Amino acid sequence: MRYVTITVVPDAAETWIADEMGSRVGKSNVVRLPMPVGDIAIECADVKIELERKRSEDLAASISTGHWEAQRERLCSGPDDAKQTHFALLGHGPMPDMSNRPFGKHGKITNKAMRSSIMRTQYAHNIPVFWASGDFELLEVVGHLHGQMLKHGATMFSPKPVGQYAAMGGKLPRDGRNDPKATLVAMLTLINGVSRARATIIADAMPSVHALVGADVKQIAELELKGRKFGLPLAKRVLDVFQTHK
Repeated sequence: MRYVTITVVPDAAETWIADEMGSRVGKSNVVRLPMPVGDIAIECADVKIELERKRSEDLAASISTGHWEAQRERLCSGPDDAKQTHFALLGHGPMPDMSNRPFGKHGKITNKAMRSSIMRTQYAHNIPVFWASGDFELLEVVGHLHGQMLKHGATMFSPKPVGQYAAMGGKLPRDGRNDPKATLVAMLTLINGVSRARATIIADAMPSVHALVGADVKQIAELELKGRKFGLPLAKRVLDVFQTHK
């Protein structure tokens, strides 16, 4: 049996997490220590994952001031110790949509700008984002990661060939290799108004994030599904996501 600990920074904002997780996994498995990066760490002998925890409103404020960009760079720079370490953003609260409405009661940025930053965190900086609707679900996420590390250790982070699992739509890729197009299609379907059929057509025309970042709005507007062009409004929504931080 692996010994997996949960480290929580000893700030007042995190105290409740340490208390609740201590009751779930045992107080001896939860420690409170300062960390140079992140708010919560889950680790065993050979690997750890560090989570930067942010409520929705806090993340919106950090993005609007540029503070999140600096934090993200610190995550990307990696730790000083030799242990295999992975980083992730743990957000909780209302999830932003793709509208241009101000996000939250203070309205410092729009829903779309915040959602775009979250997506870029994943596809451009390779930092996974775990999202919880509230405090209880946040504890469930931390508990799940603890359980997975207890069961699998470092192998939980080992890449799995797509051919071992059902790919998007429940179908296996014919050649059994990783399919970047399926990943791009999945990302595109998160955008309001982009169905899987439309996402597939876009990915056929521009098969990478790099191609989309460099695309012209007319290229997407002229694409067709069943004889109907996508049009400028949908094309602008797509490029707003991929070209916000161009």
